[in-house]
Amino acid sequence: RGLQDNEIGAWADFCATVFFDKKPNPPPASYFKRHYDNDPNRQANLIRVVVTADTGNIVSSCRIFRKNVSLGSSGSTTASSTPMTSISAGGIGEVCTSQQHRRRGLSKLLLQDAIRIMKEGNNNNDSSTSTSMQVSMLHAAPAFS
Repeated sequence: RGLQDNEIGAWADFCATVFFDKKPNPPPASYFKRHYDNDPNRQANLIRVVVTADTGNIVSSCRIFRKNVSLGSSGSTTASSTPMTSISAGGIGEVCTSQQHRRRGLSKLLLQDAIRIMKEGNNNNDSSTSTSMQVSMLHAAPAFS
């Protein structure tokens, strides 16, 4: 399901907890909150989560970043007279699952859901996410040793 606006703080705390043992200098929850707040195209429902049925706690997460990518001017050598061409792009990042819930295919399900949304749109009667994205990317960190 998509995250709700009032769950951003809990999501940021979750991400910080999961990434804590993955990096020598892990980012705090404020990093994830700031990263979300400073995104001009942010949409809470594009953060896909799995929550527990009993407590509603987040146990797995995947974020879709919506961006407009400029392709430069189209057709003319005078950039000032030619409008810029851009396409809608989606990126996947901040994929994480709590240690206790790993090896159950949760991230795989979230990634499949994210790819579906980027291809087809969210189809949830929300016009802000109903458009498919023309290009998609996966943001990945170097392999951990």
